[in-house]
Amino acid sequence: KFTKKSRVCELHFQKDDVIRVDTFKIEGNEDFLVPRKVPKLRKDAIPSIFPPVRHYHVNSIDEQINYYRINIINKQNQKKQQIGETSVAAQITSTFNCFVFVCLFFSFSF
Repeated sequence: KFTKKSRVCELHFQKDDVIRVDTFKIEGNEDFLVPRKVPKLRKDAIPSIFPPVRHYHVNSIDEQINYYRINIINKQNQKKQQIGETSVAAQITSTFNCFVFVCLFFSFSF
């Protein structure tokens, strides 16, 4: 039986089954994306990828995770630049996102 402390290997799940970002609606219809500290599985996620043992490369999943997180942060920054957002709240949010990324990078690296 799974508990809150149970862990699974995400290499066995489709990318759509792993939730890495929470989306919040703020100021009407604007979406605010926050990377999760710990990814979680969708409720109906079923392990479906079972590569041969010799094809396991933990570094490749780290590279995918890092690329994904950098991509999310870049998209958020591009969106902010398009709307011309220069408020203090936006700067704090950007700093927070970078801090979360660095923390996540180091937690997945070791």
